[in-house]
Amino acid sequence: MKILLVSPVLDQSGRYYFPAGVAMVSSVLKAAGHDVHCLNLDLVDDWEQTFTENFRRVCPDVLGSGGMTPSFGFFRRLFDLGKQMNPKLVTVLGGGVLGSEPLVLSAMQADMGVIGEGERTAVELMDRLKDGRDLLDVPGLLLKMSDGATHLTPPRPVIEDMDSLPLADYQGFQFGECLKRNPYQTVSTSRGCPFHCTFCYCVMGRGKYRFHSIPHVIRELYYLKQEFGLTSIGLIDEIFALKRERILEFCAQVRPLGLSWSTQVRVEVVDGDLLEQMRQSGCTLLFYGLESMSPAILKSMNKRLKPEQVAKALETTYRSGLRVFGNFIFGDPAETRDTAWETLNWWLAHRQYGVNLGKIDCWPGTAIYKQALEKGIIADPIGYIEKGCQLVNLTDMPRNEWVDTLRRVWTCHEAMIFPGKLLRASAQEDDGMVECVCPHCRNTVVLTGLNKNAMHPDRGTQRLGCPACPFDIDLPLRLPVQTFSGEDAGLFDAAWETFLAGDAPAALERLKPFWDRGWEHPLAAYLAAKILMDQDDPAQANEICRRGLRHNPTSPYLLEMCAASYRRYGDDRMSLAFYRQALLVRKARECAVTPETVATLDPLEDAFRRMFPSDAVNLDSGVCWSKPLAFGHGNC
Repeated sequence: MKILLVSPVLDQSGRYYFPAGVAMVSSVLKAAGHDVHCLNLDLVDDWEQTFTENFRRVCPDVLGSGGMTPSFGFFRRLFDLGKQMNPKLVTVLGGGVLGSEPLVLSAMQADMGVIGEGERTAVELMDRLKDGRDLLDVPGLLLKMSDGATHLTPPRPVIEDMDSLPLADYQGFQFGECLKRNPYQTVSTSRGCPFHCTFCYCVMGRGKYRFHSIPHVIRELYYLKQEFGLTSIGLIDEIFALKRERILEFCAQVRPLGLSWSTQVRVEVVDGDLLEQMRQSGCTLLFYGLESMSPAILKSMNKRLKPEQVAKALETTYRSGLRVFGNFIFGDPAETRDTAWETLNWWLAHRQYGVNLGKIDCWPGTAIYKQALEKGIIADPIGYIEKGCQLVNLTDMPRNEWVDTLRRVWTCHEAMIFPGKLLRASAQEDDGMVECVCPHCRNTVVLTGLNKNAMHPDRGTQRLGCPACPFDIDLPLRLPVQTFSGEDAGLFDAAWETFLAGDAPAALERLKPFWDRGWEHPLAAYLAAKILMDQDDPAQANEICRRGLRHNPTSPYLLEMCAASYRRYGDDRMSLAFYRQALLVRKARECAVTPETVATLDPLEDAFRRMFPSDAVNLDSGVCWSKPLAFGHGNC
């Protein structure tokens, strides 16, 4: 009996993560003597053609695949193709996509599914299929019966002795090729999670936390280093360790390998001494589950955390020189405008930590998903999954208030950069260079080759690593200098001439094409917002500013217009935050972007000052370009 195991197309952005789950199943099946063929479709350009060619070459009796909910469409298409080529093919689905919502089995041509840990269930399943024996008493299966109904067998006990498992099939699923394409690969050292956060689905189950011994983990890392040249690794456990003793044991044993590594821990576990041991052993990045700075929201999420613990861990980690990846997520069922502002207000005052802002995702299998089903917020589970688990309002806020709250969050995330202070800049020297003061270590550094650096994917600015410390610097100036197509320039010029002629409504009409362009042209966004403000439509003006700032967070005048729209809109808190941000960006630029250099370094700012001279004078109140102002580092 031939078995073809296929890993899904995991990511279209070129990050190529190794499919550890299906690789573990492959490993145990091969150890049990089964004829297993492996196919990593994440590494190919045309996965359907590659799959078809391999299927016809192997002629499998069983096709298996598995993964998480975002791959639902892939699994459905995969099994369709397999059944088209062999109607008698046995198709098996596994992973979180099935465990989180068993209804998906009936929504695709999968004959059966594995619920929970797959290794032991897969071996027993394949043994029985090979021998033609009955499956109804195999623990851990969801079977599709002849009448279309499904039958769930008793659950399989979890694997207690994690070290009894073999290593994943690193060769079969081409770990080496994954590593070439993405140097940041991951391994798991434990399974399960003892916590019950309402927004999180744990594939390996809640309540039972099991882990590999540290010597076992080190042997696996040593193998990956020797066999594939591994130099860095991410430990992707739900929680790497609940006790500091396990972390210290790992630090002592991983240090001789010379690897850089990252992991996720609970904020209440860390302290200065532990973080120093982690840093010295090669740790460079810590993932924290932060979620909110509102006590009410943390309680609603069942996080079992206090804001004070979050703040302490972030400060201690920052001072240790370790980078942090964490998110504040908004939209919990208990969220209100006031709870959202509690978190936003704290974030605005602590942007040095680099915490991201985002929405809460309602993934199948989570407590909030089950609540959404009960309340009728999600009426069709399969339709919801088919559409990619789109954003839904879980709160008691009216829809317009909920959307408005999330828009504020996204605007802060995209527009509120944490800039270094420019001392000197050149668009031509060293292919684009700046000399600046790092806002973290406060050293003066020189960054070159900026004309070739891409913008940050979440923010229209360059975020570059500081040469003198582990942290990133947001540049308050776009290099290369921002330019636009002749068509865009013509559209704006026509609108500007119409505005000068005194016909503001017609000018606004001429600016409509910029909606489709995302208001990337900052002067077009400013002019449209100005006209709308004059027409007493601050809500629409604010929306245009928000979209424009997604591409232009280094344009002070657009930040100021956004602040003015919030003020007119009645949100003094956001208005003050954006006025302060505009002032911060101006202060961060003032030593380099002067009246003598503005035309070459920021021609759009130069054009703004010529086109809106009264706005420029008023909006610069309190900021003098000709005299240096301090930015936390002394005068420039």
